[in-house]
Amino acid sequence: GALKMTRLLALLNNAAGAISTKEGAAFVDLDAVPEDGLEFSDGLKFLMSDNAESLRSLLEDEVDNIVDIICRQVLRKGLTEALVALTPPRPPSLPFIGNILPSPPALDEVPIPLLLPGSGGSAPSVAVLTIKDFIDLI
Repeated sequence: GALKMTRLLALLNNAAGAISTKEGAAFVDLDAVPEDGLEFSDGLKFLMSDNAESLRSLLEDEVDNIVDIICRQVLRKGLTEALVALTPPRPPSLPFIGNILPSPPALDEVPIPLLLPGSGGSAPSVAVLTIKDFIDLI
């Protein structure tokens, strides 16, 4: 399952020793961040220290997923903006005759040859994909 931000903050606070107390008894609530918890700089220092090695290994997959999702979103949004900017305008129509020229195809629907890296030491391959298919493949 995915790690929620409040649980991450609570886990980081608890691992660093900033736990909530109620009437002198300490308890760990993974759904609540302590009010007197760590500052960001202190939390980052703790996360980079030797004491948080097991916590870093726990968070490694989560960070990989976050980076992957953000990169895909940036790539898709940037590609959409680039395609809009690069799409040629529709040719003008002639009076009394109408549209004699076909409209240009959408750039994201035109298949183009792309060089794909090989996996597991195999040689790269060439695939003919649309830009949308390529982005979905990544």
